[in-house]
Amino acid sequence: MIRHWLLVVIIVVGFCSLALSLTAPTIAQDCPDGQIRVNGVCGDASPTSLIAGWNKIEPGGETACAHDTPYAYWVRPGASNHLLVYFQGGGGCWDADTCRDTGEEFNGFYDSAITDQDDPKWSQGMLDFDHPENPFADYTVVYIPVCTGDIHWGDNVHTYQDTEEGDVTIHFKGYVNAAAALDWAYNNIAAPDSVFVTGCSAGSAGSIYHTPYIIEHYPNTPVYQLGDSLSLLFTGAVDLQTDWHSHDHFPSWIPALADMQPNEWTMAKHYIAVANYYPTYTFAQFNSIRDRVQVFYAYPNGGGTAEDWSALLDGHLAEIEANAPNYRAFTPGGTLHCVTPRNAFYDYAINGIRFRDWVADLASGKPIESLHCDDCTTAELQ
Repeated sequence: MIRHWLLVVIIVVGFCSLALSLTAPTIAQDCPDGQIRVNGVCGDASPTSLIAGWNKIEPGGETACAHDTPYAYWVRPGASNHLLVYFQGGGGCWDADTCRDTGEEFNGFYDSAITDQDDPKWSQGMLDFDHPENPFADYTVVYIPVCTGDIHWGDNVHTYQDTEEGDVTIHFKGYVNAAAALDWAYNNIAAPDSVFVTGCSAGSAGSIYHTPYIIEHYPNTPVYQLGDSLSLLFTGAVDLQTDWHSHDHFPSWIPALADMQPNEWTMAKHYIAVANYYPTYTFAQFNSIRDRVQVFYAYPNGGGTAEDWSALLDGHLAEIEANAPNYRAFTPGGTLHCVTPRNAFYDYAINGIRFRDWVADLASGKPIESLHCDDCTTAELQ
């Protein structure tokens, strides 16, 4: 069962062949053959046909939000041949009460529909392409919202029984939706100079889940992964298969993941498995040492403190670093949840090294080291 430890994001915000994308067709059902709905009209979604700035693409096919409403993602053409893949955060649900359709996009637990609030033009941080210090200013961007309560990992239609208020059927189609968005990149950017894969909260988990597919599709391209503010730390066993069917799309070519049973899974084991399979690539995470959202949902019944969670986080980091030499972590003080879509992206620092500069070095293939706060009461700002 998917329990109440799932994060709620409270901010607004060959293997090398195309067969690895494992998606449903990306042709909108109400458009003529060969066309897709772009910015509200049927047409061509190739980069030369898109407008400057953000373009909303509705892929149709088997994509869907939680209550079977249409899914959409956004693309922003860039001036360079570099690609940024950004997975949006959007919470989670695990039973009839938390998954129920209240008629609101965000029902208090997760984002369940695509609305204007998902448009990335509202974002700051690394998604503010007018910021003079943005290292991704000239990248082409694929922005992948989540509206399924499954951290971009699901591929199942599941019904929760509720004899009192009525059963709830939810489309856990986060994997399918994300794969459809990635197909745009695969079909339109044949050989990027580099790919940077990241995302905030639920999108942090989405970034590590989908990166192996991206690496396999672009085997001759440098790919860098950064998870922002979701380490999925739990005090008990975790089953991501029964409700979401997440293990169905664990990369079959990575034995440590293909053989992993649901109750054996941890995020540390997931990172270790991926990093060990791709030893020449770098994988990374950002987590505030007392992330207020991660702390709250790790202990929804008040059974732990920020200090308890910090100890879990430090154990998580130590386990990965001991077993994956190509893993790096940036762990500042304070309680901030999600840095990449905030202007804190440019201000947060550890020992005088700004997070923005650490990420820029990661994205350019320069060597970086793991950094951890010393005085962790508050974040260091530069």
